[in-house]
Amino acid sequence: MAYTLNEFCADSRAILEAQPLAAALPQIADCLSRLLIDPDFVSETFSGDMPPGKRVLHHDPELDFYVLAHVQQGGKTGKPHSHGTSWAIYGNAKTK
Repeated sequence: MAYTLNEFCADSRAILEAQPLAAALPQIADCLSRLLIDPDFVSETFSGDMPPGKRVLHHDPELDFYVLAHVQQGGKTGKPHSHGTSWAIYGNAKTK
């Protein structure tokens, strides 16, 4: 059964409300992994002709967390870096 963006956002919210951040982040990362292997989500969210940049897929105003989709230019690399007092969980998806 498909795991949807709405389910991911609801699960993330519930996890963040129920646990300390250090315990919540690995669980949210597991949920993100489930979302990114769903071919329906990937094909609805990304396409081969999308311009590089980021899009907001979801914002929870009460907890102030975002779900973003980034399309990177080919050949771009990055290194681990600090997000200061904020946090980020990254995942990769590839369109067919």
